[in-house]
Amino acid sequence: TENSTKLSKCSTLLSRIYEGFELPLLSHRGFLTYSIAITFFNAGYFIPYVHLVAHSRHIGFTEYQAAAVISVTGVVDILGRVASGWFSDLGKMRMLHMLVVWTGLLGLSLMLIPSAVVYSGLIVVSLVYGFCAGAMTPLAFAVVPEIVGMERMLGALGLLQLIESVGGLLGAPL
Repeated sequence: TENSTKLSKCSTLLSRIYEGFELPLLSHRGFLTYSIAITFFNAGYFIPYVHLVAHSRHIGFTEYQAAAVISVTGVVDILGRVASGWFSDLGKMRMLHMLVVWTGLLGLSLMLIPSAVVYSGLIVVSLVYGFCAGAMTPLAFAVVPEIVGMERMLGALGLLQLIESVGGLLGAPL
């Protein structure tokens, strides 16, 4: 009976961990699909921030010009976050649809980076990229309650960040 008591306690502990970390969400099809999509997005999200300066230097811009490109991108990223929050508060469009629009524009801006070989062109593309990246980021988390409900939101956000960080960790080096 001592072994059965230990087994019961171990089972209870594992059950609490399973529920506490919201691991049942891994069987929720919508959450799992969304987590995989955000992980792939996150794999690409940091690539410009990591490689844009080196890319700028590679195509012939000075150190200061390359630093300005990434600085502009970062500042506009902040503005995109504020604008996205403001626009989502207006309630004119579902957040999921806004997320799709910003993600699409973000992808288009990424595809334009290789064609921006003059400084002004790279600045413009970096402005668009930074704004769209910033606008998309808060929506990625704001959509979670629509997928799992408000009662599971906190656990879902934690689990989503755990899963998506794998993409962010591996994206730039790959």
